[in-house]
Amino acid sequence: MTSSASPVAPAARADGERNSWLRGLLARVPTPIIVTVVGALSAWVIPAVTRQWQDQQKARELKASLVTRIGRDTTEALVKSDFVAYGRFGGQRLPNGAPPFSDEQFNDLDLSWRRNSEEIEGLLAAYFPGLVGEWHRYATLVKNTYFLLRPRVYLRKETLQALDRLGVATKTQLVLLARPFTFVPASHERNAYFLVTQRLLDAKSKLTGQILRAHAGGYSQGPADFLHDLLPFV
Repeated sequence: MTSSASPVAPAARADGERNSWLRGLLARVPTPIIVTVVGALSAWVIPAVTRQWQDQQKARELKASLVTRIGRDTTEALVKSDFVAYGRFGGQRLPNGAPPFSDEQFNDLDLSWRRNSEEIEGLLAAYFPGLVGEWHRYATLVKNTYFLLRPRVYLRKETLQALDRLGVATKTQLVLLARPFTFVPASHERNAYFLVTQRLLDAKSKLTGQILRAHAGGYSQGPADFLHDLLPFV
């Protein structure tokens, strides 16, 4: 009985011949040259890998810090505005029964928010320039929302329209907030304001999610940056 040759036998023999030729070639290459080549590759690749890993860590820390700050500053502004609305800073009720309104506390939260939102915008401009516009719109809406507490009509209609578009206020709440209520004793307006500010506070999650997913400028992240680190002149 005759046996037929395996169909993969020629390919296996070819691989064996190539491996043998490669081993023979390497055996003829002086060891110092091999060491030099390996050292050069290591000196070229390892720094790029190291930078990529370090920058990814730094970028994550930057994003976490920025998201934390946005959460802290927006909470401080909107919650403090709720305290102002309910007269939580003390004082006697007005003759008509309305809670006291603290101009000092309102001015303090306004100054703090303007300063903090500008600083956040500066950080976004430096590392996430594509998100500056969205943050500016949100920060402006936060400011115009707490100005609903003031007896002014300037930008009131536009502010309510923006809150409606964002989906953070019901039609009933928009009606209640349509006119100044700082010196009105009824609590319905203040309750509506509180619910709207809580939803507006939650609405920042869209922006913070984008920050966490975005590429931080100036940091080496991803294949394109890794290739640039390897070939900086390309």
